[in-house]
Amino acid sequence: MAKNRIVFIVWLLLWLAAWARGVGNMAGGILLASALCAAAEIAAACALRKRLTAQLSAAVSCRKGEELPVTVTVANSGLLSCLRVQADVQCRNLLTGEVTHTAACLPAAGHAKAQTVCTLRPRHCGKLELTLTALRVYDMFGLVGAKKPVGLTAPSLVLPDVWPVELTVSERRSPDMDSSEYSMYHPGNDPSETFALREYLPGDRIKNIHWKLSEKTDHLLVRQLGLPVNNAILLVLDNTADTAPSPEEREALGEAAVSVSAALCEAGLPHQAAWLDRETMEPRLCAIGDTEELTQALSGLLSAETEPDTRTVTRRLAETQGLDYAHAAVLSLRSEPEDLTTASGTPVTHVAVSTAMLRSKEGIYLAL
Repeated sequence: MAKNRIVFIVWLLLWLAAWARGVGNMAGGILLASALCAAAEIAAACALRKRLTAQLSAAVSCRKGEELPVTVTVANSGLLSCLRVQADVQCRNLLTGEVTHTAACLPAAGHAKAQTVCTLRPRHCGKLELTLTALRVYDMFGLVGAKKPVGLTAPSLVLPDVWPVELTVSERRSPDMDSSEYSMYHPGNDPSETFALREYLPGDRIKNIHWKLSEKTDHLLVRQLGLPVNNAILLVLDNTADTAPSPEEREALGEAAVSVSAALCEAGLPHQAAWLDRETMEPRLCAIGDTEELTQALSGLLSAETEPDTRTVTRRLAETQGLDYAHAAVLSLRSEPEDLTTASGTPVTHVAVSTAMLRSKEGIYLAL
């Protein structure tokens, strides 16, 4: 756009110089016509931006390094057409904190729709927050881009690599749904006990709907299942650190959590996953009993961005809700473990996560 402005200014100056030297009325006419055309085009672009509406969509998921198509649809409800509308798209990885920007151009004919596709190629796994930040309507000469803020968002997931996990489980950690003691603070996966009732949310399992009470209240109510304390396992993704980690380290922590959770599911061990929610700054808990529930939890696990913080997720849980679990496994970028066993009575296993560890042949070793 700067180049176009320079060329247009030089064009005007040349005809202005010609007119000043008395070349004739033609030079003055061309000078005036050029200025009026530019002003009319700029005014039309500013008017047209009010007639534009947009939609944003993206693929549900992709693998690292694969193409992720992001589709922008622009509808023009006005009579005027525009040869060039630029769509500005921002991509933020909620796990690694990386922010990238891209743009794509498309025409906007009067009373018509047009589509364009921005192709991203994410390097790291994580939940992506895609935002159509603005539309820019350019005049025919490319002098001005009339900006229209949009702010539409669309989510997408970049799936993690699952690394080998060597899991050693003692007999007392084996699933025992006959436990008579249940958590008063956390839901779990035991269908024989009801922790609480709440309204149905998209993604809840149909089999957990309490049909009799739902019929009485005219609202779908879902049973939150009980958590047997005697065999409950807590998996903590400690997305706090002593210093600001790199995107690779943040990715490694997220992939470690998904890998360990997948290994627990494969071993038939229901567990609670916990991480710090960056919006509420409170620990978030999610009951995971099988691979289906792990898939549903991916959106949360892959948005747990790690930031410097003096209070770990485990410490926050111990102070606010208590750690009434048979065992807690903490995945952290900190090299030194935090001693919470004495205060909570729950044995805590600390796993210091690094990119080198995940990519080694041994992978992750965890004893419960």
